[in-house]
Amino acid sequence: MNIPFGWTLVPNTPTERMLSEFAGRAFASIPRPKQELEREAYADMLAASPSPPMSDPLEDIRRELSALKRENKKLRTSLNHYRNQVQKFNRGLHDESQS
Repeated sequence: MNIPFGWTLVPNTPTERMLSEFAGRAFASIPRPKQELEREAYADMLAASPSPPMSDPLEDIRRELSALKRENKKLRTSLNHYRNQVQKFNRGLHDESQS
């Protein structure tokens, strides 16, 4: 399944967790009439949602690859930082054992 970049799949029927997050409290604690209104609002939003744009699968892959490369660069930077910290720590232990 090809999901256009920037789009997300959601269920046709909201989960209890989705409804609780939307309400800001346990959904079961909300009075029944309000629960029904919230379920109807979700259905109305889905009904009003636009159709996804026709996308170029190759362009979607390029965007995803670009995002992955950026994330990879961040992870490498973090890894190098932690590697340097470990090396400094190990040198300190080595220096202490030589004393």
